[in-house]
Amino acid sequence: MSESPLTQEEEQVLVEDQILIPLPYPHQSRTKKGKVFAAFFSSLSSPDSSSIPPSASGTISVFYQSTSPNIGIEIPLVLHSPETIEYLGFEIRIAHELFSRWNHRHPRIGLLDFVYGHTASARGLKLDSANISDRDVLAQLGVQTWLQDTTLDKVASQVVDIHIVQFWLDDTLKTRYNSLRSMLHLLKSHAVLRLHESAQI
Repeated sequence: MSESPLTQEEEQVLVEDQILIPLPYPHQSRTKKGKVFAAFFSSLSSPDSSSIPPSASGTISVFYQSTSPNIGIEIPLVLHSPETIEYLGFEIRIAHELFSRWNHRHPRIGLLDFVYGHTASARGLKLDSANISDRDVLAQLGVQTWLQDTTLDKVASQVVDIHIVQFWLDDTLKTRYNSLRSMLHLLKSHAVLRLHESAQI
């Protein structure tokens, strides 16, 4: 699956097909923003956008028209970006710090694997202070409140253990990352196909 960002030509195709509406560059970010409408994803099962909070900068909004033409989720336009880490569920400052460290790492590993390395530090935080709550551990990792709630809700009926908390945290991160990658792949595949068809005319 290609992970290269949209080229300017591919982006223009999506605009012409009324799939993408570009927005200005966000403040202090090189990642462009835009709106992607739900009709493009009509052949797919729409996720429950009401349970997924919007990310902040450097995103595109995906609108699920089967629910409402004005309701959507925001996703980063570039997979390998600090906005992706923020979209996964981390605070903006932590997202940029993690991306900067990952971007300068040699040899480089996968972005999601690098984020897993960050969440693994939860065990160390717990060992350093036996009295620290699981929520405080997640907060110290820079996990957004909504993801703290989601993670702790999943472990509420289980024996409280930081390993279980980390498991469910990583599981949510993986699900969101793979979903994001699939949506970006669909956008690029559509644009590439349309450009190929245009070249044959």
